[in-house]
Amino acid sequence: MNRFKASKYKNSTAKVPKKELCISDTSVETPVSYGNHVSCGAKFFACNLGLAGGGKLGVFDVNDSGRKGQHPLLAAHAGIVTDIEFSPFFHDILLSASDDCT
Repeated sequence: MNRFKASKYKNSTAKVPKKELCISDTSVETPVSYGNHVSCGAKFFACNLGLAGGGKLGVFDVNDSGRKGQHPLLAAHAGIVTDIEFSPFFHDILLSASDDCT
């Protein structure tokens, strides 16, 4: 008799979401340094977008899906954004840091 309980998750696999449930037409920047490059809060999620000049953040509604022609952008910093995080207490506040120390 086996003394360990068999896991009920041993045959589980991830499901790929349908195309209409994904956000497409975004060019996510390759992270240059360490830190959070995607952050999610209760209402929004934010990510670095691959645009020339750096310092651009894309902010999306959590329930958004589909193709995005115009991205809601924040021109946050002059340098490359190294870290982003939503406030755990105030869900509309996005904190960011960059390599230009702002």
